[in-house]
Amino acid sequence: MAEGNSFVILDKDTQLDGEIKTGKLILEGSVKGTIRATERVILKEGSYVNGEVHTSHFYMLEGSKVDGNLFVNAEYPESDTTFEESKPTLDFAADTESASEINGDLMQEHSKEAV
Repeated sequence: MAEGNSFVILDKDTQLDGEIKTGKLILEGSVKGTIRATERVILKEGSYVNGEVHTSHFYMLEGSKVDGNLFVNAEYPESDTTFEESKPTLDFAADTESASEINGDLMQEHSKEAV
């Protein structure tokens, strides 16, 4: 899949078996494999990941699920730290207001990039 500063949205009907490389990812469906996002990953309600997630910022909304390993490193990709050196951590937006702000900000950002 796409890499770099790309923006990928996988809807609730998506069932992907493989690897995703992107800048930003919003997931509503399911992924079995590895996700590598240089900027951020947002798992929306009902989403499911079976595998590894490597990213700088991770948001997991209520009703989403991860079976596997999560590697979050806020300094990636500017630092020399590789994903393998990252420590597994988890930051997520637990309340609806924060989740709405995150989703709204990303959608605005995406529409600006598309122009």
